[in-house]
Amino acid sequence: MGEAGRISDLTDELIKKIKECILDGKNLKDTAKHIFNNYPNLREEEKIKGEDNYIQKIYNWNSQNYLNINDKIEGWQRDRRLILANITSDKIQTLPIEDEEGKIDKELLKIKQKESEFIRETLGKEYYSKRNEFTGKNGGAIEIKDISILDKEAEKTLNVYRNSIIESGSTESVISSDIQRED
Repeated sequence: MGEAGRISDLTDELIKKIKECILDGKNLKDTAKHIFNNYPNLREEEKIKGEDNYIQKIYNWNSQNYLNINDKIEGWQRDRRLILANITSDKIQTLPIEDEEGKIDKELLKIKQKESEFIRETLGKEYYSKRNEFTGKNGGAIEIKDISILDKEAEKTLNVYRNSIIESGSTESVISSDIQRED
């Protein structure tokens, strides 16, 4: 039986700490610094090597996608953007459109309308999404051509060239006669 590999420093507990940092908006370098300075289970060997070495270690894990950490980080960053978008959307939707005098703020109303439209089209797409219908010329059916017809046309053209080459004995004369025809 083979030897067991070295136990990874990237434990489930450490992954949770990385997730917290990413969801708090920290980049990879700040995440590594935060963990280096605050994570109680950091091995003594890591502390001796120093913060810069630990930052590099986190970068290496990320670039090598060690234990899928890069995939997880990208997912957490996406989650954070969605959370922030939801917060912003909620703020926009709950803003009053009238000032103290009861006058409607037309610009704010436009923003709220666009936000509402976006939400309906994305979250309620089954009922509110715009439909794209495609039609052919003048609104008629889309014409579908049989590719075999195109192949027959190409084959005819190819046969004409072949016959011209056979008759002339040279490809140069066929090409030069085609160039003259185009002029």
